[in-house]
Amino acid sequence: MSLRSENHRVPLVWALGFGLILIVHFFWQLLNEAPPAWDMAFHQLKGWQLLEVWRQGGPLSGVWSISFPYPPLYHWTEALIFGALGDTRLVAFFANLPGLFFLSYGTYGVGRYYLKPVQAGWAGILVLLFPMVTWVSRESLLDVPLAGWVALSGFLLLKSRFFTSRSWTLLLGLACAAGMLTKWTFPIYILVPFLYGLFRSSHKGKSCLNLLFAGLLALPLVLIYYAPNFRILASNYPTTEQIGLIPWRPFPRHGEPGLNNFLGWIYYPRVLVSYFLFLPLTLLFMVGALVPGVGVKEEQVPRRNYLWFWLVGGLVLLTLLTPKDPRFAIPLGTPLAVLLVCFWQGHRRVLAAILGVSALQFLLISFSMPFTPAKLAIFSREEDGDFQTIQREWVIFQPEYFGITGPPRKENWRFAEILSRIPEGAEVGFLPELPRFNVNGLILQAARTGEEVKAAAIGNLDHWQL
Repeated sequence: MSLRSENHRVPLVWALGFGLILIVHFFWQLLNEAPPAWDMAFHQLKGWQLLEVWRQGGPLSGVWSISFPYPPLYHWTEALIFGALGDTRLVAFFANLPGLFFLSYGTYGVGRYYLKPVQAGWAGILVLLFPMVTWVSRESLLDVPLAGWVALSGFLLLKSRFFTSRSWTLLLGLACAAGMLTKWTFPIYILVPFLYGLFRSSHKGKSCLNLLFAGLLALPLVLIYYAPNFRILASNYPTTEQIGLIPWRPFPRHGEPGLNNFLGWIYYPRVLVSYFLFLPLTLLFMVGALVPGVGVKEEQVPRRNYLWFWLVGGLVLLTLLTPKDPRFAIPLGTPLAVLLVCFWQGHRRVLAAILGVSALQFLLISFSMPFTPAKLAIFSREEDGDFQTIQREWVIFQPEYFGITGPPRKENWRFAEILSRIPEGAEVGFLPELPRFNVNGLILQAARTGEEVKAAAIGNLDHWQL
């Protein structure tokens, strides 16, 4: 088959896979009747509150205080969706759609520099099939949109020929601005690729100048949020041992291992094994990484240093940051997926097996199916009410993530009935706060129906929310 005909097939192959994944996500959302959990309810609440501000006083009035402590881009997206569709449970699907597109297309674009066109399309599909990406794609969280901007930035960095093309570098600056307006951790994932690009640039002076222009283009957009909020962000930024941002000590709320513990250093490599790959893909990744040329003759493959610096550099910087969470590794899905396909690009059957296993895992964690094991893992705890297993377990397979996400659920926590029975002006306390029965869930229901309620978790009564 000629290269030309293959090039024409690639967008169709990638688009078909991307479309099928979106169809599964869409039907999952239709079948799921559980209210959003802790952080998910918080982000949806911000979208509702922002919509009300827009309706009352214009698009910029009160935006910064509502979105705090997060940048507002994701909440703007939610507000637009609520404004267009009303009270819809598809808000997470539509709010994450741009992030899924950029994550998949950016991964495909990066893969085009290392793989044949069709194989690059497979990498763009594979990244969306990783279990953690699948779970979080269905929730109102910032991680998938953030991953989309990271993937797009990594692709544009290559398109710019390491900053030597001014036009592509300026587009890269806009993508970075969008990433910063999604979550402040954006630089963690792109810093090492940027440094690598400057080091590898054939015209370092030109690259630095173009990067300066890109920064001047991006900076005003970023400062729209960070300039008026810098003082409050600095005053509220956790800096003490009590809050937990000392890397060598554990984070007290979640018990995460610090850097004085071996588990702290292997936290994110273990996360990739346990929540992104599962056992079959882990073995294939390890063999491909540790046995050079096993999947293809090494002299036929462009140097993959960019991918390795991107993946390993991001893992190191994440390790130095507390608190930790498996979903924080989602923006590193692009180099992970491209490397896995690169290792085996000379073996079509192995690549087909990788795609087949990934698709099967995707379906098993999406819908309840007979004979699906509940969980296969080592070093996990049977009784784990405070999620301590996540700090140590090695997962072989699991269809759901700690009962928070997995196959669709039918749960009704009767928030509407609770609101109808609360006397006017009363304060509501939650004891205990459960994943889907919590303060933000009740306040979100009140926002949806135009009511007001004052609520707090028992033991945190000095933080009543309205």
